[in-house]
Amino acid sequence: MTRLLPPAVAFIAAAAILAGCGGDSGFAVQGDTTVTPRASLTKAEFIRRADNLCMRNWHLVVADFLEYRDGLRTSEPQLTAEQRLVKAIRSAYFEAIDPRIVTELQAIGAPAGEAKAVEELIGSMQEAIERGERGEPVTTRPGVMALFAGYNRKAERYGIPQCRMSRLALPRG
Repeated sequence: MTRLLPPAVAFIAAAAILAGCGGDSGFAVQGDTTVTPRASLTKAEFIRRADNLCMRNWHLVVADFLEYRDGLRTSEPQLTAEQRLVKAIRSAYFEAIDPRIVTELQAIGAPAGEAKAVEELIGSMQEAIERGERGEPVTTRPGVMALFAGYNRKAERYGIPQCRMSRLALPRG
């Protein structure tokens, strides 16, 4: 006798399999972009808090990059300066953005009625990071800026200019 899986188990198994599948025609954001709407949070308060955290945390992202890059000089001395730069951007800079910027923005929550806009903003940042990690050019400051152009437009439109990827938030090679 053939035994069938209970519907809930079959659904979960199918969802897990499908979550791992996908084409390479575009960039699906892998990170969680979910934010909790907070009725007591005004858009003005969100903007103030987001700008404050970004002013503080972009400096930490750059510090993480510099520490990693400088460590590569001794841990992998065979790398050229450009190879160290690319590896540090992909391995430290992009990775530091998630906990220092993305997670912190999510922790603020979203003003009532603004969850979708904040999630799209976070998603565009995560997409830029993923494109950089997957191999788009990051050897120059303009190359990194180009990755974040869409995100920067959304941050500017939303009113959080301090959260943009600016030249000040970019590490020097």
